[in-house]
Amino acid sequence: MKKWLFALAVMILLVAQSCQKNEEYVPEPYTCNCGSVRWGGITYPLLDANYVLVDTNEFFTRRYYITANTTAENSTVKESVSLIFEFPTVTFPIFTYSPEAPEFACKVYVRNDGDSFFENREFVPIAGEVLIDPALAGGSEKVVFDLSVREILDGDTIGLPQSIKGSFNVFVGN
Repeated sequence: MKKWLFALAVMILLVAQSCQKNEEYVPEPYTCNCGSVRWGGITYPLLDANYVLVDTNEFFTRRYYITANTTAENSTVKESVSLIFEFPTVTFPIFTYSPEAPEFACKVYVRNDGDSFFENREFVPIAGEVLIDPALAGGSEKVVFDLSVREILDGDTIGLPQSIKGSFNVFVGN
């Protein structure tokens, strides 16, 4: 009987010690420390920057994907901006965008969970430049962009031009 009471006392003591109140968990947003984007006059750190080869047989083709959390401080409504760039080759350092002769393709996606009418918006460039410091032998590849974009709705551009600019780095493996 004494062994049973001793075992019960030890178990109660262990349970009591294992139950403790900790500070409330506060999630910290993930950032990749790989660049930033300026949208709506505010600069945001990127959450992610990646690339893929557009043509797997051509090492110098690129499709870049970047995303930033644009949720206002103390807001419960989630917002983000994402860009996709596509280049036939990155062997040239400067790419200019004009609707008549685009040297690259680009789309900007804005997501706003609090706007039931325009939760997902899409923008296309109307002018701008992208500078790429290519990692031709592999390594860190830096991209700097400065674009003027307009919203696209049902295939038509609408609204006034908006500025989006920033820079990011991706690691290109061999």
